[in-house]
Amino acid sequence: MVKRRRAWPSALGIASLVIVAGCNPGGAAKNASSTTSSKAKPTRVAVKHGLDPAAINISRTAKDITIEDLLKMERPEGLADDISSAAFQDQRVGPLETQVWRIKAKVKSIIKRRDGDYFLTIESPSGATTVVEVPDPSLCKGSPLEKDITEVRSELEAKFHPNDKPKDVNAEATIEGVGFWGQKGKPGGKSSGNGARLMPGLGFEWGDH
Repeated sequence: MVKRRRAWPSALGIASLVIVAGCNPGGAAKNASSTTSSKAKPTRVAVKHGLDPAAINISRTAKDITIEDLLKMERPEGLADDISSAAFQDQRVGPLETQVWRIKAKVKSIIKRRDGDYFLTIESPSGATTVVEVPDPSLCKGSPLEKDITEVRSELEAKFHPNDKPKDVNAEATIEGVGFWGQKGKPGGKSSGNGARLMPGLGFEWGDH
């Protein structure tokens, strides 16, 4: 009885199989679908950066407010906790977002976030906290707030050299900035429960005044 040898595919044949498998149109379509499904949710960037149509009408005469009173403001009806609601993406909501506010507080820490914002946690004498955010000026081109954002950003850069690691500050300051409805804070988190904060921050006067 004659035994037949099994015919093994040549190296060229194996390479061809690998190339075909790697170019599977179905796989490409699946990857494209995955990329689309992971698209980031909208986060009111136009309002954050002062690029919305109503930014020109913001009252620049600062009004004094405490962190406690900021946290008592009523969050707009219909604004999702993660601020992804379509109707609010380029819509400024008064009175919080149509006014520059002035807060005296202790700046606890600063960090540079992945979106480029300088993110500062501030605290009142009673322990109430909220945040102030200063965006990257290069993302605010054409905003009526661009000049102020650029100046305060430069001051914070020179003073703290923020990076992606939190830096303790623990300094008293008088802070000015436009009000903003951001994401609602989580219980026990550092940001305010109703999402009210200053964004963009427009000025810091350091020291207890």
